[in-house]
Amino acid sequence: MRRAKLGIVSVGLWLLLALPALAQDGSVRVLDPDGVLGAGDSAVRAAAERLANEGAEVIVIAAGSSAGTTPASADQFLDTVLSQNNLAPSRTQLKPSQIVFFVARDARQTSLRFGQRWISTLQSVEARIQSEQMNPRFADGDIAGGLAAGLDAVRTTINPPNTALYVIGGVLATTAVGAVAVPVLRKRRAAAETLAGVRERAAQARRAAGVAIADLGQLVRNAEDKAQYDRISYATADVERLQTLQGNGLQLFQHAQAAFDAAEELENAKAAPEVNDYEAIIAQYNQARDVAAQATVAIREAEQLRSALDARGTPSTGGTTRLNQ
Repeated sequence: MRRAKLGIVSVGLWLLLALPALAQDGSVRVLDPDGVLGAGDSAVRAAAERLANEGAEVIVIAAGSSAGTTPASADQFLDTVLSQNNLAPSRTQLKPSQIVFFVARDARQTSLRFGQRWISTLQSVEARIQSEQMNPRFADGDIAGGLAAGLDAVRTTINPPNTALYVIGGVLATTAVGAVAVPVLRKRRAAAETLAGVRERAAQARRAAGVAIADLGQLVRNAEDKAQYDRISYATADVERLQTLQGNGLQLFQHAQAAFDAAEELENAKAAPEVNDYEAIIAQYNQARDVAAQATVAIREAEQLRSALDARGTPSTGGTTRLNQ
């Protein structure tokens, strides 16, 4: 029994030592033709290596005058560098595992691009990483610091700290790592997949709420235009009914906008929201969508009443023709 336990522990130790090597299946290329990174080059390379340990093919390109002074010249420069170095055909044709960080100092342009493998994980946070982690440092002239911060932010998004395998060392002290390594790896993968899934659901909820509110806004504007002529087109009692229906719809419209704004505040409250955070964000966006639907019903009821009144007309004039702007 003791020999069996020692064997399991030996396998566990081998797994522990092998894990870093297994993780390092990515690669790093740092290209700085104009020397804009300066003394920060080593920090950028170290951050790129950490990201590569998550399986990414990391490409960092920093340029000064070589990229020109316009967005168009910067894009052309990026395509040329990727192609000439046999990294990718262009900035829009990356390999699945590639993640490209690009900063053109003189053109004042930055970009974070990634291949198909990382879309579900990075698409919803890409803009936030640039605006919160990279651009403030670039604005201070710290190009290397901005790139290093962006690299680390992408790494922690791909592999949040709370899912790392830091517990393995403690487990080795009390039990056989070989017996737990595979379940831990599975748990880590499951946690990452769960986070990616809930992040995508949040993005879908945001899109649905945004579309509902935008459509409702157009409906409200059309109804308000028509309401200007209600008093000269309909009887007082009918005007009051229309005002009640349309007033309810407008109030619900305002509630829907407030709920959407609250959801955005929740989403921006943390640089890297967790599953529970995203669930709360989804609930808030869904509330905004549902309230927008209620408002739409109220506004449409007012529109239906106007149509009925127009069709009914008056005893003396027959059918009613509404006044238009």
